[in-house]
Amino acid sequence: MTTKEALLLQLLEHRDSFLSGAAIAAELGVSRNAVHKAANELREKGVLMDAAVTKGYRLAPQADVLSADYIKKQLGLDDWKIQCFDAVDSTNQVAKELALNGEPGPVAIISAEQTAGRGRRGRVFHSPKHGLYLTMLVRPRALASADGGLATTAAAVAVCGTLADRAGIDAGIKWVNDVFIDGKKVCGILTEAGTDMETGDVDWMAVGIGLNLTAPEGGWPEELRQIAGEIFKEGHQTLFSNEIAIEIIRRFAAMLPALGQKGFLPEYRRRSILPGKKIMVLPNGRDPYPATAIEIDDECRLVVELPDGTREALLTGEVSTRLE
Repeated sequence: MTTKEALLLQLLEHRDSFLSGAAIAAELGVSRNAVHKAANELREKGVLMDAAVTKGYRLAPQADVLSADYIKKQLGLDDWKIQCFDAVDSTNQVAKELALNGEPGPVAIISAEQTAGRGRRGRVFHSPKHGLYLTMLVRPRALASADGGLATTAAAVAVCGTLADRAGIDAGIKWVNDVFIDGKKVCGILTEAGTDMETGDVDWMAVGIGLNLTAPEGGWPEELRQIAGEIFKEGHQTLFSNEIAIEIIRRFAAMLPALGQKGFLPEYRRRSILPGKKIMVLPNGRDPYPATAIEIDDECRLVVELPDGTREALLTGEVSTRLE
């Protein structure tokens, strides 16, 4: 760990208090000059800090900075590795490259910005600064490829539980992979996987979660203004990125060993916002068609009723509540 990383860890662990340069130097086993240099390096990186001659250093109240060392220490899961970036092309892409190079996992790749974020069906996923982009690379044991999609639903439950318990925010889930607050999408989830061709089991999964923490500077692009929203309104962020990432990873990791048993399903159903609504089904390779959403069944499929009264269960594809 560099002096800069160690200083950031100290500031995060005592973010409500000033730490004197002398105390930090003694704790880290370095000179006060090294601490001063590390503090300047953090500022150059964009970390907001308060400093006072008689008090020392403290993170500014609004400072939100990722730290792999802090997340690892607070997470308390020894087998998990953590990688943090200020910006990356795509956290899912990083995870996939790690998987293909033999990374055993589990590992969490976390960034505050994506320059080439991807959504479902190869679409661009708008990933501006001040978001939280998290991909968890895992190698589940004996999980059939048909059950790989359960990771997406479990991740949605982990996100909603984190926001409810840690920030007092009530969020809903739009089947299959979107989290909504006040009618706006604040989170999207994309799970990609590799399969063992001999057994048919999932070899690895990259579960990508993109959260809009605050609105981007200048607001949302025109094409997203009616769709996208943010978790923390008007910049009033009450829970920082490190804590959000820690809680999501912790919750997902707890569900992973028994993913096929679908213990998360009751909570997924409770938070589902589609049942009872008129929707448009957007199937792969077919024309859209109208339906009414009925329920989430025991296989995490969306059961819909067609205009002629027949019902079908959707395992893949997308739906929209915009009927035009």
